[in-house]
Amino acid sequence: MKRSQISTEFLFSIGIIMFIFLILLAFIMARQNDVRDTQSFVNRQNECLKIASLLASLSETGDGSVARIDTPYFITFFEDGLIKVEEILNMSQAETKIAVLVSEAGETRQTFYDTVTERLAPAWYKTCFSDIDSAGCQSSGDDVDYALIGPDLDDLIAEIGNYNVLYLEDSHLQYNAQYGGDTYLEILENWVSDGNILILSEHSMCREQSSGSYPSTSYRCNPSGYNDDVWSIAGVGLHQLGGTYGNTVTVVQQPDPAFFPNLDLGENFDFEERSYIEFGISPGTIESEDASLSGGFDDTTNCVCDTPSTSGGECIRHTGSTSIAANATFTFGLESGTYDLTVRYCGESDGNDQWWLYLNGVQQDNWMSTDEEPDWQDRTLQDVALSNGDQIRIRCDRGTSNSYCRSDFVQFTLQEEQPAQEVVAQYNSNSQPAIAYWDYGSGKVFYFGDFQVGGGEQEEYSSIIADLIEKASGYVTPKKKTEATCVAPLKGLSYEVTGEIGLRNDKGVLSVENELVP
Repeated sequence: MKRSQISTEFLFSIGIIMFIFLILLAFIMARQNDVRDTQSFVNRQNECLKIASLLASLSETGDGSVARIDTPYFITFFEDGLIKVEEILNMSQAETKIAVLVSEAGETRQTFYDTVTERLAPAWYKTCFSDIDSAGCQSSGDDVDYALIGPDLDDLIAEIGNYNVLYLEDSHLQYNAQYGGDTYLEILENWVSDGNILILSEHSMCREQSSGSYPSTSYRCNPSGYNDDVWSIAGVGLHQLGGTYGNTVTVVQQPDPAFFPNLDLGENFDFEERSYIEFGISPGTIESEDASLSGGFDDTTNCVCDTPSTSGGECIRHTGSTSIAANATFTFGLESGTYDLTVRYCGESDGNDQWWLYLNGVQQDNWMSTDEEPDWQDRTLQDVALSNGDQIRIRCDRGTSNSYCRSDFVQFTLQEEQPAQEVVAQYNSNSQPAIAYWDYGSGKVFYFGDFQVGGGEQEEYSSIIADLIEKASGYVTPKKKTEATCVAPLKGLSYEVTGEIGLRNDKGVLSVENELVP
């Protein structure tokens, strides 16, 4: 009996020791893997710096100088001087990283599909709408053959982690469409922020309507709180507009050849649509007519001020007694934070109205309109700490019986660091950005106000978008140390190479031999 007890205790002790040993072994192996990953990244980074140093040396040495290196890595040279070094998982480097969404609303052209397929071989997706023609995507004329494409927008959102560059053409995302508890827009924004590149054109969100109800399969929508088809997307305001040809767009700065190698300063395009983006806009606009009104305020279309255009076509005005102040109370419904608070009021020329601004009953500001302000004016109070549910009240005394304390809206702009942004092209009529791009988190977003252009320019314009998709794929932020990058002190190279590489200075022009992709 005693021996049996000892044997059981001994085996139990051995089991405990083995369990601890396995835990320690797993920890040691994990640490070794981390060390190997780190060393592998350091090796690629050193290879990148070595190549950059050789290029600098050849540039200084002058005509006729040469150098050769033998690399086990896949090397990509970009025109702006960026060098990328990757491990070779396979010689074809065939992993799909680009996805393109075509749209029935945009009537994607077959020539665009053929060009991008031949050059980039992306994964294709489509989005169809129940209120355009009939159910399912319908092809006609020069439209892409939608039957060539099986996966749809829902599939793309579910598989977004497979890609690092997305081009969404006239996607008309439903504002409330969800996957895994997040809206499609939130999923896209998080994906970009992780270091990927999103390229948008025309109507990225559903076309907002002021009335009616629409199914999830529609290209239209009617969310609560009409906002003039202006959407917050990846840190900017997207103004979605329709139109007809005649909207001339001009390239206003020399485009970065790293993204736009065939787009030139001063070049013009004729856009059919007039959509544009606005940097620094906040989704927090509350129409004054949607506030709780008292003391003589009422909504009206008789707004007098029309520059800029009255938001929503309506405003409020005080038609009560000149001895009684009117009030409009707004409930703040955005995330808590520090905002700039802007009141848009009409500076009427026939009386000086007295205005006050209150937050939760405490006065924050006051001002007087003057007869030198004949148009809509903005009064902005900066750096206001707001919490969801706060009450903002504007109060106004009429200056005379001929002035009416008109107000259009109150707007809340979240204070945060503005991303790096570039406007490439503008509409001639209003200087709004028609082609632009900006940083969002660790990634980038590119925007084209339209993709249908007039005057026989469609083939050239489609090629510019295809160039961007191709170039963008080389600028995705390295993930999990799978890539290393550095910058050479010169520009103009565009090669993909591996193995034995020859570097040459031919009359001041550097070249790379043994490129895999011409």
